[in-house]
Amino acid sequence: MINGYNFGFSTLPPLDNALHQRLEQYAGEMSYTVALKKIKNANIESHIGLPQTFTPADIPHRRALTEQAVKNAIAEINKVSRLQYSIERDAPQVQVSGPVSMHTVKTRLYITMPQEPVATTSVIPVATAPVQVNDEQSPMEKIKQLKGLLDAGAITAEEFELKKAELLARI
Repeated sequence: MINGYNFGFSTLPPLDNALHQRLEQYAGEMSYTVALKKIKNANIESHIGLPQTFTPADIPHRRALTEQAVKNAIAEINKVSRLQYSIERDAPQVQVSGPVSMHTVKTRLYITMPQEPVATTSVIPVATAPVQVNDEQSPMEKIKQLKGLLDAGAITAEEFELKKAELLARI
């Protein structure tokens, strides 16, 4: 979930690098970063052609235009992305800051990752035991097996790279 105001969301990647990698891995035809930029652009473009000055009475209409533009962008993104996006908003609020009052709506962008099929073979939890690979396999076969574990989310990218380096050193 990403918090924002007035359907504006940060396009910066998450601080958690592993989460960012998973979001990009599951993205499908449109990356997470591109999707967020598309949502941000829809927000901006919804204001093009509107007068720069407006009264508080104009705010609900302008907010509705922005919300619909963001929803339309999300619908387009969801057609090509394995990640699924949705938004939720709170009731409008008036915030007073000195002589200026701002009408804001707290909004949240939800991103749902697809459920991956459960592996038919048992997987040793990475946190409690090292990844074990059949010694009769070639190093390249072992790397392919590790890549499958990485893609399934059973191991982290760092664990994959460490084990891959060990296996490549044997060649």
